[in-house]
Amino acid sequence: MWLQHATRVLIPAGRWFFRGSRVVGGERVPHDGPVLAAFNHASFLDPWFVGMLFPRLPIRFLITEQWYWRNRFWTAFFAGYGTIPTSERRPAETILRVVDALARGELVGIFPEGRISHDGKMNEVRHGVGWIAALSGAPVLPCGLRGDYEALPRQRKLPRRHPVELVIGEPRRFPGSPLEHPSPAAVHAFTCEVAAALAREAGQEDRLPHVLPPREPRDIVPLLGRARRAILARPSR
Repeated sequence: MWLQHATRVLIPAGRWFFRGSRVVGGERVPHDGPVLAAFNHASFLDPWFVGMLFPRLPIRFLITEQWYWRNRFWTAFFAGYGTIPTSERRPAETILRVVDALARGELVGIFPEGRISHDGKMNEVRHGVGWIAALSGAPVLPCGLRGDYEALPRQRKLPRRHPVELVIGEPRRFPGSPLEHPSPAAVHAFTCEVAAALAREAGQEDRLPHVLPPREPRDIVPLLGRARRAILARPSR
């Protein structure tokens, strides 16, 4: 993650441009060991805002394979940041890659909505955060970003000066984790708990009807063995 370390020199400039930005609840971040930090997602600059404000670095984010393997430039860029490639078509592989990173004691950041909001309002949280927490046993930190949409909404090309606030909630662990075969019902309940906490930290409690996943997920555990074999068999590009 050499590139992430190198770009830390830009943090003071970022704090000057987005002056007034701050972090609340930084004392809740464990100093070491695996952590899964979950953020709402309303701006392309969100990973950079996290790097500017989060008390512990480096942090590994997820990016879709379409972007990770787009061309050699982007592959080198995302690899330099330690980004984890993901696939919507193969969710079990994505979950295993994150669980492996957490098993190494790393800090992983995810946007459990799956994509950037068009209007700054939170959308439905997916069950991946619940499966990862159940299989890894790592604590989940709900982290609300506020002001990121105002600083750089999706439809704007250049950022504007606006303070960004990162509010970090209490860490949560999946009951009894790590588990080899967590039930979809338990994963659903934990995901709803994280989603509600994330909406609260983002200052969007009114979005709860749109944020909570409406039904239990399908059981992905039977797919994990096949996904592991696929990861081991697939050559790096």
